[in-house]
Amino acid sequence: MKVKRIVVPLDFSKFSDEALSYAIELAKKYSATLYAFHSIVLFQSEPESHSFSRDYDQYLKLQEEDSLALMAKHREEAEKHGVLLTSEVRRGFSAAEEVLQYAEEVAADLIVMGTHGRTGIKRWFNGSESERVVRLSPHPVITVHKNTGLPDHGKILVPVDFSDSSQKAALAGAQLAKELNLTPVFMHVVEYEIHPAFYSVNVASAFVVDENFEKRVTDRLKEFVNFEGEAVYLVKEGRAWNEIVEYARSEEVALITMGTRGLTGLDHLLIGSTAERVARFSEKPVLSIRTPIEANDKPSDKELKGSHS
Repeated sequence: MKVKRIVVPLDFSKFSDEALSYAIELAKKYSATLYAFHSIVLFQSEPESHSFSRDYDQYLKLQEEDSLALMAKHREEAEKHGVLLTSEVRRGFSAAEEVLQYAEEVAADLIVMGTHGRTGIKRWFNGSESERVVRLSPHPVITVHKNTGLPDHGKILVPVDFSDSSQKAALAGAQLAKELNLTPVFMHVVEYEIHPAFYSVNVASAFVVDENFEKRVTDRLKEFVNFEGEAVYLVKEGRAWNEIVEYARSEEVALITMGTRGLTGLDHLLIGSTAERVARFSEKPVLSIRTPIEANDKPSDKELKGSHS
């Protein structure tokens, strides 16, 4: 996996500090450059009074000065580890839009950002904004709850739903497994429910209805990922995001790698994204790789700003 330019969005909370620490380790591993980025989010509407406008502009200038000072400290920390860090502070109306624009400008290979778990990043980079970056970024995104470090052993969990996006993630996961000396775990979760007719005989699982079900799915999983080497293949039943998060929590998983289809608008409101839920709830770092629905697909301005109309 090519990792030479890593963008790290920062809001200077402890959660983005964790992401930066993780990104520094990645940069050391891949001899990459870090691009630290902070967006000062503006009001959507124009101030009505001249005095308010003057005071507000002064406030923004102070925010920029404070942000640049904090960036300088982060640059010094990265340099202690032999990592080059360049920084950028901008004003904008949408954190996600600014992050994605900056990542495109610097030709990022990867975005690494912190997350506060259940409630998203607390300050300007809240949950909906971080999930929007995961959903819309053409660049791979790693979300970090806390810096668990880059281990020299353990597992990399690769959920597979047999879609094009999960195949892309499986290829990346297999490559990362070799580069980081991790054992890949390819997992498929069956989410459908058993027909009510089986309830009367206390059957509530496809594994019980069809005794060969697990073997058939496992064989298909092996054929789909086409991985040569030592690996674990799992077939589970339940809600996909919950099974993924629980397995990663209970096992020696260093990283979760999964695909996202980049759904937008009404499709996303109705279906949501397993990758987004995993990124929100997982205690382990999550690498999300987006596969656009259509070739050369790019999010519209409304999608970047969070509008679904």
